[in-house]
Amino acid sequence: MRLIINTFLIIIIVLSLSIIPINYHVFEFELPDFHKDKVVEENIKNENEVNYLEIKNNEDQSLLNNQTFKITINTTNKEEISDIINSFKVEISNATNLVKTISLKDISNTFEENVVDINNFLSDYSNQDIYVYNYTFNLNNLDLTSNHYIVNVKSTDKRIKDVFTYEFNHFNNNKYIGSSNKPIENKLYTKLYYSDENFMRLVPVNKMIDTTDRFIRATMNELLIPPNEKYGLSTTINAPRIKNIAISRGTANLDFNSSEITNFNNGSTSAYFAINSIVNTISKFSVVDQVKFFVDGNNSSDYFHGTDLSEPFIVKNSAKAYVGLETSKKTMMLYPIEITETNLNNKILSIVSILKTLNFDNESKTSLIPTLPINVKLLNYRFDDKNIELDFSKEFLSAYNGNKEYNSIMYESLLYSFTSIEGINSVSIIIEGEKIDLFNGIDISTPQKPNMFINTLN
Repeated sequence: MRLIINTFLIIIIVLSLSIIPINYHVFEFELPDFHKDKVVEENIKNENEVNYLEIKNNEDQSLLNNQTFKITINTTNKEEISDIINSFKVEISNATNLVKTISLKDISNTFEENVVDINNFLSDYSNQDIYVYNYTFNLNNLDLTSNHYIVNVKSTDKRIKDVFTYEFNHFNNNKYIGSSNKPIENKLYTKLYYSDENFMRLVPVNKMIDTTDRFIRATMNELLIPPNEKYGLSTTINAPRIKNIAISRGTANLDFNSSEITNFNNGSTSAYFAINSIVNTISKFSVVDQVKFFVDGNNSSDYFHGTDLSEPFIVKNSAKAYVGLETSKKTMMLYPIEITETNLNNKILSIVSILKTLNFDNESKTSLIPTLPINVKLLNYRFDDKNIELDFSKEFLSAYNGNKEYNSIMYESLLYSFTSIEGINSVSIIIEGEKIDLFNGIDISTPQKPNMFINTLN
């Protein structure tokens, strides 16, 4: 009997509650995140409307075509687009410094607008239109020097907490000096080492000289003739005149008049570049293994700013990564960075890293520029006799948007770099496992060797 009474009372209570109105505004519901990548959703005061906002960037953090990046904005509130764009700041840094901070709205851009049904995105929203804005921002006109850059795009809008990060290599419109395989008729190319315009590094170049039987003497005399100023190298005389050259058993014995080296005694920089210009230039001849200096027949340390001349100078034959060198005359050359790795695999990976990001610590990076775009990946490599086959990602074919000048320095930097490794004489390039016939107008279907003469001053 008691069970029947209790059941009857419960039924009465339920029926009574069902007719009492409930104020739904007392309850607060927090919408869950429906998208995983950079989604912001907010409830606005109008209780019948939910505003949807989504910010996305292109998936690859390396810049499209190496100079542009994309941001997509999806929103139900068309009126806030301008405010969203204005909220972004762009920080551009190189390997050591913050270069500049600018507003995203001040970067040259194009955009397209589309309208779709929001139910295609989130079924839990009311039937609203969603506005899709695809912005493409171009970094070509930001007055940057040639370098590797990191771009951070940040918003002051509290709803947008993510930072978009991109990396890219930037080249100004410089002329690549290039290389050659043969001089004009009745001329010879000879390899020299000149100082750059800032006296920071020695640059290997090749100059044409008249055909001669005294090739070594003629080559060393060329160091007394500065290069044309149009190349952007130092136009001062790099080295003193050599009175006598005698080569015996691999040693080049060089004798100077003390009166000829006065200008190279007064500073460590001039002395350093004079000695190294001479040593590197004469050491390129196969008959020379080391170089010995004498002044008036003696090897005392009273000359070349107190440099010890008692021991011979020897040029190390090590692997190198050939990066770009940019000059004030809007020219580009290839410049070698010594590879310190001893393991073969590490040498290869180090070369790629330096060509992409100037990842080295043994000297200043001023005026140096990477040659391989960030988004080009080395997928694999293998050896076949004295050839190395490099398998790159498909981005290699569209590097620098097909610009011939940039592609030339990229391609030649790869050939000179990898053939500097002992035992490698040629380079094959394939793309994602497939052979390619032409790149930048060059037949690369077979193994390629670098041209004999680097940085030719014609």
